[in-house]
Amino acid sequence: MATAKKNTGAYHTRSGPSPWVLGFEGREVPSALKGAIRAGQVGGLMLFRDNLGNSVEEARSIREEILAQVPSGAPFLFCADEEGGLVHPTAGIRGPQGQPWTAVPSPQALGRLNRAADARFVGSILGDRLRELGIHVDFAPLLDLDTQPENGVIGSRSFGSDPGRVAVLGWAFVRGLASSRIVGCFKHYPGHGGTSQDSHRVLPVMEPKHRALHEKPFVDCLRRPSSDPAWLMTAHVDWGDGLPASLSRAVISRVTRKAKEHLVVTDSLDMGAVSLKGGAGEQALLAHNDVLLVARDWRAGLHSITSLEEKLGHDPALLAAVVRARSRIREPWASISRRRRGSERSSAELGKIEKQLQRLHRVTVQMQGDPSTLPKGPWLWIVPTGLPPYTDLRGWPGTTGKRRQCAEVAWVPETEIDWESFLRRVTDDPRPKLLATLFRGQPDAAVARRWEELLGIPGLEVVAHLVDSIWPNSETRERLAPHLRVAWASGPHRESLTGLAEALDLSRRGWIEREGFYFPVDI
Repeated sequence: MATAKKNTGAYHTRSGPSPWVLGFEGREVPSALKGAIRAGQVGGLMLFRDNLGNSVEEARSIREEILAQVPSGAPFLFCADEEGGLVHPTAGIRGPQGQPWTAVPSPQALGRLNRAADARFVGSILGDRLRELGIHVDFAPLLDLDTQPENGVIGSRSFGSDPGRVAVLGWAFVRGLASSRIVGCFKHYPGHGGTSQDSHRVLPVMEPKHRALHEKPFVDCLRRPSSDPAWLMTAHVDWGDGLPASLSRAVISRVTRKAKEHLVVTDSLDMGAVSLKGGAGEQALLAHNDVLLVARDWRAGLHSITSLEEKLGHDPALLAAVVRARSRIREPWASISRRRRGSERSSAELGKIEKQLQRLHRVTVQMQGDPSTLPKGPWLWIVPTGLPPYTDLRGWPGTTGKRRQCAEVAWVPETEIDWESFLRRVTDDPRPKLLATLFRGQPDAAVARRWEELLGIPGLEVVAHLVDSIWPNSETRERLAPHLRVAWASGPHRESLTGLAEALDLSRRGWIEREGFYFPVDI
């Protein structure tokens, strides 16, 4: 029996690299994880911002440390979750020239502009950065539709609610990544946006009447021919058979029958909607996923790898599934891992890209109501304390040459500030006021009450959402202050506020109206 198990193991390892991609926290690679890499049990790692550090040099050093553990001649991949906007690990990392990389607009902002060239441009920027860091695969973009206001997971990570628009922009983003030799990944198939629950905690269920709509962007993108096909990430969402789609052979086979060139990777198997202890790794392989991702809980990942390998000698179906996965990833794994690292752009090209990115930030601002009628002159900006942007906005020089005055005031918990005193200060200030919010989801009742008080102060002209437009909702705005303009600006926060400040200074030059909303003139 021992001999048979040994031969079985040798057979399945010869068929290709390990399909397991694991992740860990911090800058120190755990010794047990290093051992698993040396043993060929792990085929790749997912790197987060806390792994990459603060500079290209720091990122390269940890990459080299990991590669030193990889068996000679074996392919090994590095993956990342770089979407831009809310999930944006490269923002702020110091590039080769020593300057921090500027944040890019969120997918939500790109969706509002609805220009494929912009999505491709952002994809190429992120691709260049990932290539500089030594990353091979980017788990982006989302093709999920933003159709459920109560969904706190998708929001600004989505290109929008229209499946045609999402497909066009998602495809353009992937082409931008490919121009930098980075492999993209469409996620989360067959669609997560129409659910109201978070698969990090529970298993969301997609209602039957919504399924075709949410699957459409994936179908459209997977039909397009490509010499460098993107991967496809499966979702932990119940699509009708009581299983997460990521563990459902019936769901995954709909893709693999028609788009065999796309490797299929699970969403992270350490999320609450699935259980590694319950055999999620084995189920994922039997469902015909090619790559198994465990993004953070590397210990659970290693335990699952060991448990699975112990079963191969007496489970022919599982052995066949492992051999199938390893065989499918063998050629692309080897090809992708050989791609050269490092950017090929000159300093002049990088400078031009930076200017283009700054211009794009300005035009990603969107407003309800014509902003050209806003009061001219100094404003009172009410923004969260403790965040870098608000110091930048004090006396910020606008494009018209005048300076916008930003008071250093914001709502903070009652234990840190006298709320009544703060509210009097804001109320008594004679200037027109702009209130910035950073909510990703619904605030609790106490926070909501205070924001409602702020929404009712005299002189408030604009409410600017810097991340998501979930709250305050239109009903609250109409009840408290029907005259309010509402602005959405691309994240993260520093670039959101700067872009918003610049865009409002463009009000003298003009805005263009599209689909009932106003965008700054692209200059």
